[in-house]
Parts: sequence; structure tokens; C-alpha cells
Amino acid sequence: MSLPPEAIDTVVVEVLRSAKYASICAETVRGVASLETRSTRSIKEAVKRVKRKLHQIGGAYQAAPTPYDAWLAELRAAPDRETLLPLCRRMMSAHASSQERLPYLDAFYAHVFGDIGPVTSVLDLACGLNPLAIPWMGLADDTRYDCIDIYHDQITFLQGWLALLKKPGRATCQDLLLRPPSGQYDVALLLKSVPCLQQIDAEATSRLLGAIPAQKLVVSFPSRSLGGRNVGMVMNYQRAFESLMQQLGLHGEGHIVGDELVYIITTHGEPA
Repeated sequence: MSLPPEAIDTVVVEVLRSAKYASICAETVRGVASLETRSTRSIKEAVKRVKRKLHQIGGAYQAAPTPYDAWLAELRAAPDRETLLPLCRRMMSAHASSQERLPYLDAFYAHVFGDIGPVTSVLDLACGLNPLAIPWMGLADDTRYDCIDIYHDQITFLQGWLALLKKPGRATCQDLLLRPPSGQYDVALLLKSVPCLQQIDAEATSRLLGAIPAQKLVVSFPSRSLGGRNVGMVMNYQRAFESLMQQLGLHGEGHIVGDELVYIITTHGEPA
């Protein structure tokens, strides 16, 4: 038994009323609510399910509220690169995904961009705090850097960060599964996000991967759980993702870099 369609509005309002989820794009909350109300008999249970799903796809990666305004003030006050880089590393440690990458940050981006030709544009999908790693990417000053995620406050912070770097680009609050990206890019990054997206809608994730507008697509998967356990994740992700690539007509070889399984895929995208 499912709730009537009009119940979705009530569920969305209740979820966004919570301080923990107030900064998430309303379209994401509505998208999850539309799925969860199909098999729920009460508003209360639907709200609980939506919050649980939002925690799995985003909240679990940020243990505490993030002081974005204070962070941006610190970054703006940094007098030089030597002062800026430790600040970026400290801030990236507040998000589980980017925190895990810190020990091998240089090696990761040397692998990602080392064999790709000149890059004039990058699209960072479900970006988290990864744009703080731009100083490690070796990109030219005029390389356009666009990034997308579902948290309004995070996106506002990242737009300020791009402006501080004088980097052409835009940070956008957008649900990738409901509104896939447009434009054309040399490289698109989708780092450790496929498992999260598939928790919402596996079919939509497949459509997204086949439609990302970039010549090169960098997709990575974690080799360990959020708790740090090695439970055979690499083999499972490798098998599933390579099967999906075959279905979509994509080609790429996976390599382990630090604690990530990384694919650099040549797509059917037009030049940026």
C-alpha cells in the first residue's frame, strides 16, 4: 500500500524542517520521497525512510555541521600557497570521502591527469569537498571548473572558493539523477559516488553514466567501507562496473590508486 501522491509535499516539508537536512536541494528530497512513499502507509514512516536514505547518500560523510563561512574567511586570509594548502587539507578531512584520499592526494591526481592531454574544462559531479583539491590537480589557471552537489551551503562555499582561485567555473546545487548535466567538458569526475547514486535509482545511474558530456570520464570506487573495513568491495565494484561499461559501450581499465579503484574512460563526448 502506498501513500497518495499529495502526501509527497507533506513529507518534503517535514524533512526540510529538520536542521540536518535543511540545506539539501528540495528536488533531491522530493525525488527520494516520491520513491519511498510508494511502499509506506504513514507520513511518519515515509519521513523516517527519506531521512535514512539521505543519510546514506550524504549525511554519513559529514559527521558534524560545517562552518563554511569561517572556512572561506580563513582561505581568503591565507597569504600564500604554503599557508593555503594545509588549510585545504584540514577542511577536506571534514568529509569522509575526501579525508580518505588525503594520504595519496598527489598520486591520485598524477594518475588522473597524467596521461590526459591539455585540459580546458572539468566537471566535478557529486563533488563533496573535492574542489578543495584543485591546487593538487595541476590544471592551468584558465581551466574551467564546474562542480555539482546537493547541499546549498556547500555549493555557496565552493563558489566562493572558485572565485578566490580566480578559476572560471560555477558551483551548482543540482540532483544529477533528476537533472543530468549539460554542456561539454574535457574531463568529468565522478569519485566514489556511483554506489551512493545507485542506492536511490540504479537505472537512473546507468542513464547518467551514458550521458555525461565529457571526452574523459573518471570514475572511482572505495576499496574500504566508511568504517575502514576491507570486505571485498573492489572485486564486487569491478565486476559490476565493468559489466555496466560493456552495456553502455564504454571502455576503460581499472587501477588501484591508494584506497580507490579508478577508471579513466573514453566516452563518446564531443570536444569541449
